[in-house]
Amino acid sequence: MSTQSGPVAAPPRAAAARAGTPGGGAAGAGGVTPAVRETVEAIVRAVGAGDDVMIDRLLAGFTEVADYAALVHLRTRLHTALRATRQAMSPYRIPAL
Repeated sequence: MSTQSGPVAAPPRAAAARAGTPGGGAAGAGGVTPAVRETVEAIVRAVGAGDDVMIDRLLAGFTEVADYAALVHLRTRLHTALRATRQAMSPYRIPAL
């Protein structure tokens, strides 16, 4: 077993924001801040609309605050949205009367 006895590096800015430090906001369920959640939802809407310019802009800002939990949250939301879209467009779906 080894233990570290040297100085510990400061966490990256995204990790500090997620931890609820000043300027970052408190992390909610899933370990992502409300700002990250809002950005993820905006990305999902832009993807749904096919707005490439907006997707690029949002992703550029997302990279400034994203950490692993934020990336997982984005992936989950995109997957969920894509799945819902595919089910709604399925030619095998029986139409409601």
